[in-house]
Amino acid sequence: MTTIAKLAAFSLLLVMLAACGNERAGKSGSLSSLLPSDKYTGVWTNRANRANQREKLTIFRDGDGYVIEDEDGKKFVGTVHDGILSISGPMGRVDALYAPSLRALIFAGHEFERTGDASTPAAMNDDRNAKRTMADMRTIATAWEARATDVNRYNAGGQQFAEPAYDLTPPQLDSMIAPTYIKRMPREDGWGNPFDFRIDAPVGNGPAAQRYEIRSNGHDGVREGHAYAAGTATDNYDCDIVYSNGVFVQYPRGAQQQ
Repeated sequence: MTTIAKLAAFSLLLVMLAACGNERAGKSGSLSSLLPSDKYTGVWTNRANRANQREKLTIFRDGDGYVIEDEDGKKFVGTVHDGILSISGPMGRVDALYAPSLRALIFAGHEFERTGDASTPAAMNDDRNAKRTMADMRTIATAWEARATDVNRYNAGGQQFAEPAYDLTPPQLDSMIAPTYIKRMPREDGWGNPFDFRIDAPVGNGPAAQRYEIRSNGHDGVREGHAYAAGTATDNYDCDIVYSNGVFVQYPRGAQQQ
């Protein structure tokens, strides 16, 4: 039985369980409509079966709708109504919701995480984008730290990570480091999402800022809201890439540091 068929069958079970107060199905507060535009195109893998890469769905844009292809190469039609992706399968309709807190598409109670783009092999595409992102972040940091050496506004090290409190807009940073310390400052990561910048003191004549942060919000462009230990390697390209005071605080394991 294909993935779509299994999910369609399971969705019937969820309907029956919902009437009995099924806890998982009842927590609708943690779910939202799918992200707009092409944010839910890509390769999605069932988290429960990620190790053996089974139960994988590839979602392509097709005009105003979508084509969903499972791991067996079978294709199904998808349409979006009120922000919900409905897939017409062999055993009926399967609806999909995007859960930001889980960073997953929820198909009939199963969590599918994005593991790549639909256009190219997932590992190759995301690995390439992550490497470019990390290289650009190092370039920005090198220029930023060179300026700090001249104006004595940042120190160079730091092992423990605590997120700086103040946002710094790209134009603000660009005016500080370009063209003196960098010819052109990269504004977007490898996935086309804007970089985020933060410092631990506001721009101006106040106390000198001692820490900075450069952040890519990863493949999905969604900023994470949790804390993590410095030097964390992740296996999910949707996770943020964070560089602070000379080191990568969080980075994708597949891209590796060079």
